[in-house]
Amino acid sequence: MKINYIAKIILLIIASCLPVYAAAKNIILMIGDGMGTPYLSALRYYQATSTSSNTTTIFDSMGVGMIRTNPVGKFKVTDSAAGGTALATGEKTENGRIGISANMQPL
Repeated sequence: MKINYIAKIILLIIASCLPVYAAAKNIILMIGDGMGTPYLSALRYYQATSTSSNTTTIFDSMGVGMIRTNPVGKFKVTDSAAGGTALATGEKTENGRIGISANMQPL
């Protein structure tokens, strides 16, 4: 019981010494355009042949999620313009359009 009490006091002292950080002023969102899982797999294969270490990439620690989109219209693969518009506005558009909806309205 006494050890548990001492451990709590030590943790309290350590916690009080930790710096307090302010809320972030800016957030940087980095999107690897065209950087899907096949490209990351190719990087892992390359690293595995050149070193004998773990084949994780620097991108593995940064990755939070993935998204798959398709544009409005006949194409099944989204280009950078339509993909960026969908990410920024939440609305799909046709390939080749930046900030313009499928019915030609500004977003």
